[in-house]
Amino acid sequence: MIPANTRGLASPPAVVDEPPRQGLVNTRNIIILVGIVAWLAVLLLFVVPQLTRKPAQQPATAVTAQTAAEAARPATAAGAQGGAAAVPAPKAVPGPQLTISNRVFNLAGNSSGYKYVKLSLVVQFADEKGEYAKAKGDALKKLQDAFQTEHPAALSAFNDILTTTVSSKTAADLATTQGKENLRQELISKFNQALAGSSDRVTYVIFADFVMQ
Repeated sequence: MIPANTRGLASPPAVVDEPPRQGLVNTRNIIILVGIVAWLAVLLLFVVPQLTRKPAQQPATAVTAQTAAEAARPATAAGAQGGAAAVPAPKAVPGPQLTISNRVFNLAGNSSGYKYVKLSLVVQFADEKGEYAKAKGDALKKLQDAFQTEHPAALSAFNDILTTTVSSKTAADLATTQGKENLRQELISKFNQALAGSSDRVTYVIFADFVMQ
């Protein structure tokens, strides 16, 4: 039986005081947050860079045989038409040839101060039978004179090609070594086009005289 108080009633239940509720900002939460930030800093500063670092590229110390061959190959001048590679100079042996001497041409434009160019050419042909290479002295001179006499049509065509080609050039086009080489290749190409259907073939053009004024 529950004992009654002096008034004859049961005593009230004991009241337990609860601790005051604390907010999110407290010592425990601050310690946890500091720990999380420290771990994140470690990850960002040390772990992530190690994972994302690219392997260092080794310096190229050698080239392939193909690259070396290409590097060793001398650059050739591109032809003024069609980008044709430059034709190398032939060996210094006698051969059939046509000579065009003392031609003077007006240049296109005069921004560089030059207005004229004077040219003398030796147009060399292939010695298919090798008879020129074997000849010497008077025998060689007779062969070359005969070739010049036997090719008046080719000589006329070459003079016409020379006039139209050189007259279209400016002083800037011809002032450099590259410009002269481009002109040489263009003339060789056009001369051979004019010889289409013939057994003759131009192999090289020598600039015996090249004066701009």
